[in-house]
Amino acid sequence: MGAATYSAPKTPLRTNRLATVIDPGEAQRARWAADPAGFVENDLGARLWEAQVEILEAVRDHVRVAVRSCNGSGKTYVAAHIVLWWLMAFPESMVITTAPTERQVREVLWREIRRAYRGNEELIDGKLTWTALELGDKHYAHGISTNEAGRFQGYHEGNILFVVDEASGMREDIFEAIEGSMTSAGARLLLLGNPTALGGTFYEAFHRRRDLWHTLHISAFDTPNVASGRIDVPGLVSPQWVKVAAQNWG
Repeated sequence: MGAATYSAPKTPLRTNRLATVIDPGEAQRARWAADPAGFVENDLGARLWEAQVEILEAVRDHVRVAVRSCNGSGKTYVAAHIVLWWLMAFPESMVITTAPTERQVREVLWREIRRAYRGNEELIDGKLTWTALELGDKHYAHGISTNEAGRFQGYHEGNILFVVDEASGMREDIFEAIEGSMTSAGARLLLLGNPTALGGTFYEAFHRRRDLWHTLHISAFDTPNVASGRIDVPGLVSPQWVKVAAQNWG
């Protein structure tokens, strides 16, 4: 897979310039840290279904989480809200997100992050660019492309979250570099993707190295629209798509 490069523009898309930024305080952050789904639904105003709640709680409770999923399950949507939850729940924290290509970094996960941020600017504050959200010198989220594995080294903050989207297509040297930054007690690693490869770190998380991972599987038949036979959640996989997929692939 070809290497991709990308440098985020310096001009922010949106900057919250409130005269007074209200810090939520230690007690509020503790409540958010304990109840990520509550924060996402009640404070960010997002709508979650059961599997998305499971992913949020898994990241709260486990160091390494791997989610293999059908298309259109809402995994990227919940990953974007996990990024914001992490930053809001922990005052000095960072999130590093990546994907196999620059387009996936900028136009998939970070598009969802930008959308969620814009609906909650007064709560989150900070400076947003195409692939970065800066809340402070030691408090930020960055989307990094995969042209150099060395770019993933040297991160050792106490509360650090790595999010790898489309993990089935990720280069192995990137996973190795991320593991080198998983040294602190507050480190977390979330992998999401469709199970399209029969080898590599994402595949092994569900097989030979399963004892190191908390794993989740989202079937199309479990998603709200397919389970009900109607479009209850726009944007998720539809019953019609499943029928066509069955005709095409058996």
